[in-house]
Amino acid sequence: MVLPVGQTYTANIIQGNTGRRANALGNMLMYNWSQSDGYSWYTDEFKYNVTSSFYPGIFNDSYTTALKQYQILDQLEGVSYNNYRAIAKVMKAYHFQLLVDFYGDVPYSEALLRSLEATPKYDDAKTIYEDLITSLILPYS
Repeated sequence: MVLPVGQTYTANIIQGNTGRRANALGNMLMYNWSQSDGYSWYTDEFKYNVTSSFYPGIFNDSYTTALKQYQILDQLEGVSYNNYRAIAKVMKAYHFQLLVDFYGDVPYSEALLRSLEATPKYDDAKTIYEDLITSLILPYS
């Protein structure tokens, strides 16, 4: 039941029913969406005024919901779980890629070690991108 829960969290981060989510942000930054009535409540988006607290739901929910579920899958042991671990790798890479795209430097190397590290360091965006590519091409042994 871990995988469908993680996928539900992913869908909520992308589309969601409440708050500002990744799909809305992408559409506004590409000017697919706009206000037509002369008034806009998306002033930060239209000015590209992105800060570390911009769209906090995407940031917070990625770590506390979706990535948490995929981390559980990634830690399963045994050959019978290889497919689940592969899905977890892809989904973790997807979420971290979104986080880096939106926020730049983010917690990565220590991000999913909550029991060991309550305040993870922020890793360099370029380093994260490079590691994501490596993590996707290396199979499990």
